Amino acid sequence: MYREHFDLKERPFTQAPGQRFFAPNATVTDAVAHLRHVMTARDSVALVTGGPGVGKSTLAEVALAEITDPAPRVARVDLRYGEPADIYAAILAALGEDPGEMRPARALQELRRTLGRLVRDDQPLVVCLDIGGIATEVARHLLRVVNLAGEHDCRLNLVLMGPHPLHQQVDVPALIQLRQRIAFRYRIRPLTLAETERYVRHQVAAVGGDAMALLSSSVAAAVYCYVAGVPRLINTLLDASLTDASLQEQPRPDGSLVKRTAEGLGWKPMTPPQAGDGSARPTPTAARPAPPRSSPPRVAIVASGNPAERTRAGEAPAAKPVDLPPPSEMTMQLRSEAVGARTGNVTLASDARSPTAAMFGGDDAAPRKPAPTDSSLAEPPVVMDEVDTSATGMLRLQDLDERFAETIFGQEADAARRGD
Repeated sequence: MYREHFDLKERPFTQAPGQRFFAPNATVTDAVAHLRHVMTARDSVALVTGGPGVGKSTLAEVALAEITDPAPRVARVDLRYGEPADIYAAILAALGEDPGEMRPARALQELRRTLGRLVRDDQPLVVCLDIGGIATEVARHLLRVVNLAGEHDCRLNLVLMGPHPLHQQVDVPALIQLRQRIAFRYRIRPLTLAETERYVRHQVAAVGGDAMALLSSSVAAAVYCYVAGVPRLINTLLDASLTDASLQEQPRPDGSLVKRTAEGLGWKPMTPPQAGDGSARPTPTAARPAPPRSSPPRVAIVASGNPAERTRAGEAPAAKPVDLPPPSEMTMQLRSEAVGARTGNVTLASDARSPTAAMFGGDDAAPRKPAPTDSSLAEPPVVMDEVDTSATGMLRLQDLDERFAETIFGQEADAARRGD
């Protein structure tokens, strides 16, 4: 609709993975090269993690597009909402085979025969598997697929994609066979404000437009305020904003239009507004005060990781994490979105930005104040149950507690730790 209004060859902001790829920094370029190496090996595994819409599938598609001699067969499998035992049939279906109503054991044998045929035809296979978590049943079937790659007459390379907690889940003792084959690990982060601005210019230029002439200088900051650098959300918001601008016959969209479009979509600001965004400054999303000490929060992130120091300072100790039963794959991903774990030695409470901006990474160049050395000066804990996450329902996925991944294996993990 708006292509004619703005004289563009195509829509600049779409959701097609790998289309008009943007590399914001050298790290992303190196990641593509590493992925390409894994995809051309014989029995390698790569682990790529990140929040929804941050670009995992795009990274894989770009790496695949650079492999031409010979071009691999690709099986794109989404197991986030399926049954773990469906993995063999899903790979067969992605290869054009008809698994029908095969039982898992039969589908596994058929997959082995298919892999053998691909080897004889000199066609390497790359399986891009999207999963929400590695629960017990997923681990069992996943290990069988990985073991196929080690067989003499099979050739299979696996790219695992999912939320950040996968890094901790593959490190449990029960998955040592999988971990030994992981040749590359990569965590994708959202774009910074500066990268968001370059991304917008890149996408517009790729379809024959001039972003400086098409969009007001306040647009990138306004977009970042609502999407915090998640590429999928950038595309969604700007595509809708350009549509609104064409309907209103506005020649040059600005930050105010982006704000109205975002509010029309039901989104709320996720980072503090940037200077000069050309719109009314929305109130940044912030955590509400912690409840009284007599009612400690269920989950809290605090500036100091030493409970003893906080107790000596007269503060209430952090609430002890609640042991939860082994979750399903879907609930594991949802919980990982709601629970923020420590990133290095800096936690949300010690970040100079707003809690929401800290979750999304923000601008790497933004100054951060160190965690206070005097425990009496420590900031109050950020209660995750009280943080407003309704802007788009999307938080940057953070690592879970180290002990959490162990619990999903139950007795298997316990036995491995005891050396049974």
